[in-house]
Amino acid sequence: MQVMTPENIDRLVGEANAYIEKLACEPKADLVPLQRQTDSTRRKREKLIDVIGESSDFNLDAIRRQISAYSQKIRTIQDELDSPKAQNEQRPNPRWLRTSREEPNP
Repeated sequence: MQVMTPENIDRLVGEANAYIEKLACEPKADLVPLQRQTDSTRRKREKLIDVIGESSDFNLDAIRRQISAYSQKIRTIQDELDSPKAQNEQRPNPRWLRTSREEPNP
């Protein structure tokens, strides 16, 4: 019994093409809101760092804790950004759709 008959190959290629086409048509993730949130949090953190650099007259523990909280928030948002970025970059190119008996398009 032949498993890889021309009919089976055509069916599998057709299913693969349909899946690739579906992935290629999906909208890319909107990363702008997350990037804005990261930028805003970084600016807040930098302002607090500047306050520490300019001051030595008062207790800075609260500011240090807030800087640490901002740093953690930035790491969390960056993790959220990294996953969709990778997905957006790995989207299939529809030009690779083909039949089982032809060469891929260049």
